Amino acid sequence: MIGETEIEKYLACVREIAKSHPIIDAHVHPFEVIYGGIRYQPDPHHPGLFTAGNSGYSEPLRGRWETSGSTNNSSIIDCNGPQARFAPFCMKRLYMHTGPKCLGDHMDLAGISKAILLPIFHPRDEDESQMYLLREMFGGDDRFIIGYCVPNFVKTENICRSIKGAIAEYGIRILKIHPNISAIDPGTCQGRRRIEAILAASCDCGLKVIIHGGSSPLLDCPERNYGSIHNLKKIEFGITDQPVVLAHGCTYGYETVEVEEFLPLLKDMLYRNENLMIDISATELEAICLMLKKIDHDRIVFGSDALYEFPWKTVVKLLHALKLTQKNYLEEFIKISSVNSLGLFRKEFEHDTATENKILSVH
Repeated sequence: MIGETEIEKYLACVREIAKSHPIIDAHVHPFEVIYGGIRYQPDPHHPGLFTAGNSGYSEPLRGRWETSGSTNNSSIIDCNGPQARFAPFCMKRLYMHTGPKCLGDHMDLAGISKAILLPIFHPRDEDESQMYLLREMFGGDDRFIIGYCVPNFVKTENICRSIKGAIAEYGIRILKIHPNISAIDPGTCQGRRRIEAILAASCDCGLKVIIHGGSSPLLDCPERNYGSIHNLKKIEFGITDQPVVLAHGCTYGYETVEVEEFLPLLKDMLYRNENLMIDISATELEAICLMLKKIDHDRIVFGSDALYEFPWKTVVKLLHALKLTQKNYLEEFIKISSVNSLGLFRKEFEHDTATENKILSVH
């Protein structure tokens, strides 16, 4: 437990750091991805705000440090507890509002300057309407990078063409893969072929990739474990020359004792694949401490998993974990939250239209 006074000190420290070292959030979901189906309308009272109901909007405030009561590394809810039955309602409540106004207010509270937006398609989706909405909401706002998840209705042999079309249509700059929600099983030849086709396309189009690592406890189906580290290790990540970020450090949904057991495997994957990195989004404090002790900090970037976890809490969690494990914790915070991310995503935030046009004209 971190007391309120200490939280305020951490946040003040982060905001001071952010004045000279821009903090980038590499893992933000603009829409609810687990259940989906939320419909938004522009809020007439707040420019840049989109709402799904009649509830009024209030700017986010720093809350108390309250643990979920769960021992697994998924910050949303105790998936094995009695509250799990209310999960759809909780998710909708988290995403009652979205848009650059809402996400921007959360970023300001946490001292974050830039964010990468990661949409996810479900197997049931029949069109790309959420991409049109994403472009409508966030297009032209230089605080945000728009990502793209290849829909399941796109055949594997057409993946590269689909991605090039998304570059032209939506201005995407990042690719997202979520094996669990999109039901892509890396444990099968067909699933591996699809993921590796996305990786090959990322090389062809010059787009970095963020892939969900871990379980998805709220999915009551076999697909919940498709993104486990034991499945992801079967992927040939060397197919692409682009960086690939393993989200959540592959810890999502696993108990800390399990994380400790597979950390040597994660470390080996990073050693064998120079283009792999991890983010610490939606990872519990104990697991972050373990990774900070075992993983080269040059291979770690900051991510919050907003709005499933509020960004202010993630920056506090990371700074506290570094203070517990590192002598020069402020320098290491700057490296993970700013230096590494700026080095990784500089091209995306300094978008070169001429380069994009060159890619499209060649193909």
